[in-house]
Amino acid sequence: MKEQVFSKFSTYIPFLQKLEKMEDSLLGLSIKDGKWSIKEIISHIYRWDLHFLEQSIPRVLKERAINYPSYHDYNKESEIYAKTIEAKTLLQDSIQVRKQLLHRLPELETILFEPITINGYTNCPSTNEPFTLINYIEELVEHDNHHVQQIEEFLSKAS
Repeated sequence: MKEQVFSKFSTYIPFLQKLEKMEDSLLGLSIKDGKWSIKEIISHIYRWDLHFLEQSIPRVLKERAINYPSYHDYNKESEIYAKTIEAKTLLQDSIQVRKQLLHRLPELETILFEPITINGYTNCPSTNEPFTLINYIEELVEHDNHHVQQIEEFLSKAS
């Protein structure tokens, strides 16, 4: 199971590499009226990856706990960040951070199935299942897939 989850988590990298070949102007287009651009979506995922790498992994190793900042505020900051960086640089940074995360995953193997808390909660509010790190990583994969699908749908209509 863990190998499958780790493998799925790595599939985001080739997707980003495909985006690197695209024009910056296309990456800056909103995927729908009132929605983020591709670049803003990538920034959103990048910054959550960075949070996982820099904040969550150290904390979960010490305390078996993950704390998120306010989703709304963090996502807004990601949207603003996207406007401060070139698309190619953002894509390269995103690839590097995801590679760093994949490199760090083996050190988490011994605690993948242990209970953890997320923002003080022990169970998922929608499923009532106990939180574990493997479930958290699976949720990250689902989150990636949601946004990748949005981008791919937009790109298929744009071409």
